[in-house]
Amino acid sequence: MGFAQEEKYSLDFGRVTQYEMVMKEYENDPDADAVILYNQGEYFYSGNYEQDGFLLRMKKQIKIKILKQSGVQYANFEIPIFNGNSGWESIESIEGTTYNIDQGFTQTKLETRNIFEEKVDDDVRVKKIALSDVRPGSVIELSYTIVTPYFFNMRRWYFQQKIPVIFSHLKYKAIPYYEYVYILKGTDKLDIFTATTPSSEIQFRNLRYREVIYNFGMNNLPAFKDEEFISSIDDYMININFQLSKFHHPNGGSRDIMTTWPAMCDEFLKNDYFGKYIKDVEKQASKIMSGIELKDKSAQEKIEIITEFVKSKYRWNGFSGKFADVNLKDFLKQQSGNTGNINLLLAGLLKSEGIEAYPVILSTRGNGTISFSHPFQHFFNYVIVLVEIDNRIILLDATDPLLYYAVLPEKCMNVEGLVIKPQSEEWITIQQKTSSTLQKNLKSEINPETNAFRI
Repeated sequence: MGFAQEEKYSLDFGRVTQYEMVMKEYENDPDADAVILYNQGEYFYSGNYEQDGFLLRMKKQIKIKILKQSGVQYANFEIPIFNGNSGWESIESIEGTTYNIDQGFTQTKLETRNIFEEKVDDDVRVKKIALSDVRPGSVIELSYTIVTPYFFNMRRWYFQQKIPVIFSHLKYKAIPYYEYVYILKGTDKLDIFTATTPSSEIQFRNLRYREVIYNFGMNNLPAFKDEEFISSIDDYMININFQLSKFHHPNGGSRDIMTTWPAMCDEFLKNDYFGKYIKDVEKQASKIMSGIELKDKSAQEKIEIITEFVKSKYRWNGFSGKFADVNLKDFLKQQSGNTGNINLLLAGLLKSEGIEAYPVILSTRGNGTISFSHPFQHFFNYVIVLVEIDNRIILLDATDPLLYYAVLPEKCMNVEGLVIKPQSEEWITIQQKTSSTLQKNLKSEINPETNAFRI
């Protein structure tokens, strides 16, 4: 028939077994509509001769058995890629196959017409892939490689998925120049963890170095059930996240990437689209609010009037963000912008009237919780405004004109927000909520020079 019969499951891409093809249900979860037979990743570096540096390559291979009609949806894949100062990430070597046996053993290869790209915004695109000829009984495979010059953008690896997973494995080939912190969520133990150093060296231009090869793996994982109270599956689904913490220069010396919360607050205040944006608003406040009568108004009245002014005049464009996505001049002209544009404008206008107002960055529902031991900007995706008045704290968001001025959108009801003040680490509780799920987070570090994995 053209497939291997001597084993239950095959971990080789392009190879299916008789058992995989004839299985009618997954024995550990008979109700599953599909099961991931394997999900394998390999993260490694290659020389970038154009930029005289390195590129990070993230290869993924996945094989899925479709058991029910409702499982056919898992033949559609969406892969986001990002743009930055060094250009766009890319996706290479896309291969896919659908295997069937109901009309004899057939292989349907992925065609280029079933691969297309969709723009999300100026810096995000989504590659969409649809395997064809998929039905209950099919086995599908997909392989692709993400290539990025952005080492801070190493993808999170999900061992667990919304359908059962029989085998999930990630291989990471570390080189001595990039040191990462690893955050393991949803479990305190991996089924597989090894670290080895091959004897052979790799040469790129005048550099000679050895890789350290790390293997992370888990077997026989149940489907993740998305309960209603869960704010973000990233907080509960078993996964490992990677944060670039230090860069070691090949010619000597190193630079810390992971900072402190007070230092990170200072970085926000120096940013053109955050702290400097607020200062620009303060300078132009009288012009922006011309015609708004605030004289002889109390601080409380000023807060309400200014908030309602922003809500009524400026429209939220539907995009979240902790930074303004356009400069102040363009925003005032367009009268439309993202969360950062609107709420940083609000902060600046309040400050111009002598009101103690500070931006607060947070992570919205669905974006995941913040790791308090890791001061990284990318944990945050939203900004609101905190006002201190008469020994009271008021939290403001001007993106929704239908909400009462001091009511936050539901998406902001997470846990903690970081108040951005100079050289400060001050957290504010956005919502106090008790979860019935025990969450374990482990901080671990891998140093490719010492071959150490530290928890």
